[in-house]
Amino acid sequence: MTAPPRHRAETVPTVPVSAEAQSLSHVGPPAGRFFYTLRPGDSPERLAIAFGRDVKTMACVRQQDGRPVSEWRGGMVVLIPALGDLCHRVKSGETVARIAAWYGIEPEALLNANQLPDESALRSGQYLLIPDARSRYRDPEEARIPRTPGNGWRYGDGRFIWPIANGATAITQGFRHGQHMALDIAAEPGTPVYAADTGTVLTAGWNDNGYGYHIVIDHGIDYITLYAHLREYFVKSGDIVKKGDIIGLVGSTGNSTGPHLHFEMRDYGYLIDPLLVLPKGDNP
Repeated sequence: MTAPPRHRAETVPTVPVSAEAQSLSHVGPPAGRFFYTLRPGDSPERLAIAFGRDVKTMACVRQQDGRPVSEWRGGMVVLIPALGDLCHRVKSGETVARIAAWYGIEPEALLNANQLPDESALRSGQYLLIPDARSRYRDPEEARIPRTPGNGWRYGDGRFIWPIANGATAITQGFRHGQHMALDIAAEPGTPVYAADTGTVLTAGWNDNGYGYHIVIDHGIDYITLYAHLREYFVKSGDIVKKGDIIGLVGSTGNSTGPHLHFEMRDYGYLIDPLLVLPKGDNP
């Protein structure tokens, strides 16, 4: 068997660390809301992955004065939602009380978070920031969307495997909504990291927002997985990987206090607890 190509060794590149990155904990990007200056090429999707946010929550990114961001421009200062925040698009007939009840927050908190004076300011189609939402991770309408696997070998089948052998017995930090929306799996440096399902590599390389060397895979069936703090990675953007392929090695790059794999999973853009879909036993 031919060894996979080595793209990086465990050395931190000499790149400037952003002010946001300097405030991070070892588990990744900041959990609370924070201001960020947009750079050329930034997009909601790119920043969601860079900062560990739900993709759809980025629709509620606001300018400094609280206005929605209608056009993403380099140099604009925006407020990134917290890990515990969600973003809800108002549908016809919905009320502040109904939306607040669904997400388990007080109506006043919903109004204040979105600078709405009262119920009359609610408009169908507008995006509402849901502060510190606790009830669930998926919009009530999206919960009923059927999942249809794509045709072709580049798509996953949704039957995920553990990204590290014996991963189920080595979890050092579990999923906590709004605080640590991932699994941390302890392992010796150099332990192989496996693709949890077949998919296309969205990005692979250095991330200066806490992840260190990381890989993001789109499985083509509305799931995205992220593997962080790697010592080395063996894939590049655009590569097709099969379930069980070795894609990297465990390390401690980025904001990490010791060797482990930081593993995130998104379902329809929302960060979910990987234990909901990973098998009960350990594999591969």
